[in-house]
Amino acid sequence: MENPFQWEHDKAMQYNETIRKRILNYASIFEVMQDIVVTDCREVHSVAIVGAGGGQELSTLIDVLPKACYFAIDPSEKMLELAKYRLIQEGKEADIQYIAKPFHEVEVDAVDLITCHLVLHFLQTDDEKRQLIQAISARLKVGGTLFLSSINGKIGRADFEQQLDVWRVGMLRKGAAEKEWEKFRASIGEQLVPITDEEVVALLQQYGLSLLYHYEKTHVITASYYVKIR
Repeated sequence: MENPFQWEHDKAMQYNETIRKRILNYASIFEVMQDIVVTDCREVHSVAIVGAGGGQELSTLIDVLPKACYFAIDPSEKMLELAKYRLIQEGKEADIQYIAKPFHEVEVDAVDLITCHLVLHFLQTDDEKRQLIQAISARLKVGGTLFLSSINGKIGRADFEQQLDVWRVGMLRKGAAEKEWEKFRASIGEQLVPITDEEVVALLQQYGLSLLYHYEKTHVITASYYVKIR
């Protein structure tokens, strides 16, 4: 399978601009995550970020967990360079280890908190999704926190298709061109393969990750807060 996270070209530098046109609740996913961390996650000393390229998770969490050590993991060197550049531009510093590998190939001690935002739907088979969730569980301490967001739903089901129609209007309102929407829409079911909210929760439960609550949902994107119970 072609690596969906391989951004080894100039388009990587456009990522932080374009994703906000595509993911209409992008800012809320991270703002509310930050609020939860401030409220519930005061004893976090180590953080692993799945798909850290771009730097959004680092930028968000460093503000509230400045003394934590971070493992910023992404298969793309170019995207990790973008994350580094963003932090320099923002004047933010922390103890960060950048690792250019797929997450399941990374060997790290179990951490207190893991984020996995907008990654799961890129994995096209159930086995690939399972491999990622198993790797997350194996690298998270019991009692640790997972924040996960993804495109969820059943392709072809009426409610899913209706929400995509609304998503299109929102993307155009944010400045995306019609052709950009058409390309993005065509990728759903091809490069982007969602499963339902219920299937995501059930998959994570198999690996000891229990849903506390869904904290943000817009159209077919759900962001959720999990804890590892075993």
